[in-house]
Amino acid sequence: MYILMYSMVDVFANVIPNINQFYMAGLMTMPMLIIELLVMGGMYGNKKLNISLVVTGFIALILFFAGIRQQAAVGDREFL
Repeated sequence: MYILMYSMVDVFANVIPNINQFYMAGLMTMPMLIIELLVMGGMYGNKKLNISLVVTGFIALILFFAGIRQQAAVGDREFL
């Protein structure tokens, strides 16, 4: 997901890594993980692993959301 954030960049010089984009990529990925496991969990045989991935996904979703709302690890230079 993080790499896909740069799909519209035409010149490599315009690629500027950004912590906000990392937060957004995680914020987009975690719901996909959770929804896939809830809807198609029967495809994956290990139920304990499925449950641990859903719980981990919820925790990561909350952390990514808090990170982007609080602008954690973002200073003046990182914001630009």
